[in-house]
Amino acid sequence: MTATDEFLRRRLVAELVDKGAITSPEWRAAFEAVPRHVFVPKFFLRTDGGGMRAVSAADDD
Repeated sequence: MTATDEFLRRRLVAELVDKGAITSPEWRAAFEAVPRHVFVPKFFLRTDGGGMRAVSAADDD
């Protein structure tokens, strides 16, 4: 785990708490302890052509 990973995980937790998505101490502790990619295994990036491309931990890039 890098410092960036830790920073991003803490930022995710803070945003979820601020939005009221995490309300219990147990869930907060889980989100703080588990790497973000476990909670968000896939996301999408916009391509140059205006479409979207799925990105996951299994991708080389």
